[in-house]
Amino acid sequence: ASSGLLDRVKNRLTGAVEIFDQVEPDPSLRLVAQGVRMLRDFGPEAVVAFGGGSPMDCAKGMCWFSDRHPPLWCIPTTAGTGSEVTSFAVLTDTDQGVKYPLVEEGLLPEAAILDASLLEGVPPHVTADTGMDVLTHAAEAVAAKGASPFSDALAEKAFALAYRRLPEAHAGSREAKQDMLLASCMAGMAFNAAGLGVCHSMAHALGGRFHVPHGRLNALLLPGVIQFNAVEQRTAEKYARLA
Repeated sequence: ASSGLLDRVKNRLTGAVEIFDQVEPDPSLRLVAQGVRMLRDFGPEAVVAFGGGSPMDCAKGMCWFSDRHPPLWCIPTTAGTGSEVTSFAVLTDTDQGVKYPLVEEGLLPEAAILDASLLEGVPPHVTADTGMDVLTHAAEAVAAKGASPFSDALAEKAFALAYRRLPEAHAGSREAKQDMLLASCMAGMAFNAAGLGVCHSMAHALGGRFHVPHGRLNALLLPGVIQFNAVEQRTAEKYARLA
């Protein structure tokens, strides 16, 4: 909200606009309830989620739990979660130290806008953390029990693109960041159809307890998960194709 990018969005909107900028990493149930009250009082025609995975997931929760169910548009400013195209939202019970992944068709946003110029101010460490989330989404979608030739096509393209372009995006290349944004979106579409795996379940459990960035936890866990999953011949062959 303080980056100056928000003004670019506000200037494109007409009528009354209310800003909810209290979102923190790993949005809490308490924060979502606060947002639901604001939606009830303001009564918007639509909600625009502008930011990374946390603002998008918080906005999904706000829209879903409000009486009005306003349509949601997502504009990601990080290349990682793919939340702009998924029916998933991850919310945190801060009292219990537990992350809850919500899965519900009604959480799927109406539309997403991918604009690489909005990623220019992202720090390198955030580019790295979110980029590892892209690779993990793709690798988990390939190994997931719900995988199909269609989800595999999206996951394989996303993995190859992210693996090739993440170092350049980390170094600041705008073109590479654009490719990471596309890879993130494709990986989101892949796992939304196929599902995820044990890497994400462990990352959510650890993230709720220790508040380490989600993509970084995935990066730490993924090598062990791949080794574990690859005991199954079919999964090993799919990983080999990714490699």
